[in-house]
Amino acid sequence: MQQGLAVIEYLCQNGVDFVGTIVKTRSGELWAKFDTAVMGLFVWVDGENVETDGTKIPEYQMLCKIYSLTKPGLGIPTASFSSDAAARFYQQWEALKNAPKTAADREVLATFARFQEEISHCAARLAQFAKRCRGDESGFYLTNGDAGGNFFVGNGRNYIFDWDEAMYAPVERDAWVMGCYRWARERFNRTLQENHIPYKLQPQRLAFYCYHMYFFYLGEFLAVHPICEQSQRITEYFEDGWIKSRVKFADTID
Repeated sequence: MQQGLAVIEYLCQNGVDFVGTIVKTRSGELWAKFDTAVMGLFVWVDGENVETDGTKIPEYQMLCKIYSLTKPGLGIPTASFSSDAAARFYQQWEALKNAPKTAADREVLATFARFQEEISHCAARLAQFAKRCRGDESGFYLTNGDAGGNFFVGNGRNYIFDWDEAMYAPVERDAWVMGCYRWARERFNRTLQENHIPYKLQPQRLAFYCYHMYFFYLGEFLAVHPICEQSQRITEYFEDGWIKSRVKFADTID
């Protein structure tokens, strides 16, 4: 969290006023310790979390302003093209098999068994694209990772909040979620060009992020499952979830 707050402060200092405004402590710090946690305080924005096709144009424009401010040394991680998300999921799946079974556990395991072929396919494709993309850190920028999900409208303005997962990464980390749509890819590339960002979306990187995020969300579901059972959500994810169109698109990329 401290890294994300430092990124927000850096952006604000450089004229980006749509990422939130931090209220500093009396001693001028960006955060305070609270027991074992870190606490940050922001100026309240009376807004609504909104994501539609229509919000993509301002979202991409705002992201480009942030990309243009990318610099080294912000203390945030750098993305790697790995298949760790799939490995984590398989470890969680195996642990669930070996754990005491509740009805919800059995439902989740039955769903995984039913979609085992799809899971194996996505794991193989993730490994393939991770290998192809690995070793190339050109075109890495300051990314949010979920800009659409953190797009807020309030006080007559647009915002992109939540920079806890800020990372140096290719812009496909921000673009993949709509990358299955041609109009969105074209709009993203056009916005990069209009803002003088010397980059164009790469199909292989889009595919990598589609498969990577497929497993990332499965891992998140399983991490939460022991506390708040996720059987229905997992079933919906496989049967008719929004991720399906992203995987279908990634499957078209050689």
